[in-house]
Amino acid sequence: MLANDADFTRYASDFYTEKLPEHAKQYMLASAERLRAFFNQQCNCRWVELLGAFEERAPFASCGSCDVCKTRKEHAGDLERDFSAEARILLTAVRRLPGKSWTHLEKELGDKHSPVAALRAALKVKRKLEVLKEFMTPLVSKGLLAKRTVKGSNAAFEVIDLPPAGAQALTQLERGGGPPLLLPVPELVRRADQKAAEEAVALRAQIEAALQGHGVDVSLVPEAELQPYANGGPVTEAILAYTNTIAGWRARGLNARADAHEELLERIRAWRQAEAESHRLAPASVLPDHVAMSLVKVKPTQLEALHALGVRVAGAAALLGVLDAWRAERAADVGAAGGAAGSQPSADTGAGAPGAQHGAGSAAGAALGAQNGALPLPLGPFQPTTPWALAKPSAAAGKKPAAWEESWRRFSAGEHPEVIAMKQASGKPIQTSTVVGHVLGALTQGRPVDLRRLASAVPAPTMQEWEALREAEDAARMDVVADDKAQMTVLLRTFLPAAAREFNERTPAEKAMLEGWYGRCHWYMALRRVGYAPPPAASGEPEAKKVRVG
Repeated sequence: MLANDADFTRYASDFYTEKLPEHAKQYMLASAERLRAFFNQQCNCRWVELLGAFEERAPFASCGSCDVCKTRKEHAGDLERDFSAEARILLTAVRRLPGKSWTHLEKELGDKHSPVAALRAALKVKRKLEVLKEFMTPLVSKGLLAKRTVKGSNAAFEVIDLPPAGAQALTQLERGGGPPLLLPVPELVRRADQKAAEEAVALRAQIEAALQGHGVDVSLVPEAELQPYANGGPVTEAILAYTNTIAGWRARGLNARADAHEELLERIRAWRQAEAESHRLAPASVLPDHVAMSLVKVKPTQLEALHALGVRVAGAAALLGVLDAWRAERAADVGAAGGAAGSQPSADTGAGAPGAQHGAGSAAGAALGAQNGALPLPLGPFQPTTPWALAKPSAAAGKKPAAWEESWRRFSAGEHPEVIAMKQASGKPIQTSTVVGHVLGALTQGRPVDLRRLASAVPAPTMQEWEALREAEDAARMDVVADDKAQMTVLLRTFLPAAAREFNERTPAEKAMLEGWYGRCHWYMALRRVGYAPPPAASGEPEAKKVRVG
């Protein structure tokens, strides 16, 4: 049956009633309400209801052909469900805005700062506003909500109130422990169920295809992550992140890079097998396959990152050796995707050993890397005097924190950037350099950051590199403080020829060298933007010749 509940309200407007005698007007309004009730009821056969309206008794309980009878037959056993959580959301919204139309309630339901937002966020199955609206009519039918028609200046419209029965039901829902609130299953919910089921089947097929040839049984994936409305989880996200990356490289002709990373996965598994045999454990107990795939992507360099993932066997340090050996052997094949090798902090400076990371891709890069004057970084958290003037504001209260804010919060709580990169809420790992970029972004927001600890993940530029970048900024006529769209490539190509070439024209060594410089540019631009200036005597030059920054 096709109709809209609001269609019946329109008949109460003056357009339809102003010229009618009072008795005729009341008769028409009552007739419209009976039609509304006929439309809204979803329990009895339409023909039985229709004949009853004419005071006739149907010789059957079900015609078998109307929409109600077909639904009852098709969905026998699933005509009603416990929609207590959805009902609580709507009843709460009406209690906050009594006597308002759906338009006002819709704004309240969509307001992320409203208390109702927390109730929506807690739903096991997320409901769109259009789906929540479908529960209004059943709640009215149960007497938990009440609708009445109000005449406006131009037309009649409906407003919704919370009657005593609804207030009592809401109190019980808030206390918890009461009986389930059974309501008819709206058609939009059934459509969403069907779509979620199809997506779950597609995800399972995608996971099975992704794992084919990688030696992983799909049965090791938690069944809960493959159910409708689950939308995957940490295990499936990690698997797809790895397999899709490999497939993407092969699609772009980067077969050597894909081969190298698949070889790394096999090396990690070989280490795992040896540890499993040594400790008499199942291999998956030493290191689950999806974690091994995440290791291939992030390539951690710190034991802390491995321990955070649950790798606590005595041979965990040997696993770092596996990663280091692979990086050294396959550097030419993996280019910038090789991870953090060569970017480790040197033991004596705490800033970095850039010569190893710059590689042989550029004479300028190699020459600068050979000089290792550490950029002096303050002890403990560094608090900018003021935030960068062009920093984008952080998320408003009640809204989901930005990615940079979550990374900064975790870093400030003591987590290593590699751990943060590996353990994302989505289950899909990110690059350590991305986490460092997030934390440096927090610095520009005026947040305190322990710069020395951050440099253990991606080194800050040396004094010589800082001066090179400062001179490059002048040469390119840039101002990274005043320009929030300043491009690192424009900065680097003033002294690194590889930066001026197209990406596909660069050698693997040049790509790896530039990757290191991009990390240093992140540092340079963030520090410049918060007014940090290296001490004049840090480089050993006469103070008059020092370039003051900030």
